[in-house]
Amino acid sequence: MPEDDVDSRERSGGAEWLTAGHHRWKNSASGRRAQLSTRREAKLRNQGTSMVFFGRIAVSSDPRNQVRQSTTIAFSGENMGRILDAVLQSDDRGAHDALEDGFGEAFGGSASLEITSAETYR
Repeated sequence: MPEDDVDSRERSGGAEWLTAGHHRWKNSASGRRAQLSTRREAKLRNQGTSMVFFGRIAVSSDPRNQVRQSTTIAFSGENMGRILDAVLQSDDRGAHDALEDGFGEAFGGSASLEITSAETYR
């Protein structure tokens, strides 16, 4: 292997420090704010969005609660506002609780989520 070809798994301490610092910033309140355009935020808060979730979704006493499944749900602008408020404050537990509240409102019961993946359409 030529000298200037460096295996991507080999990193200097400085590179790892920089990567770790970027990851911390990206997940901080200011980093999250910087990643969301004001136009996108306004659209989500005003129009809401439809999201597809895959994972274990438990709603009240639904017998499918222990099955991994995919479901699409429409969140109102009000629900998205609560989710965004928590996300932008780096309050992941609060964002998760707001997602569960949105599911509960949509399905008419209380919800518990174990999310494997999520996508938004709007």
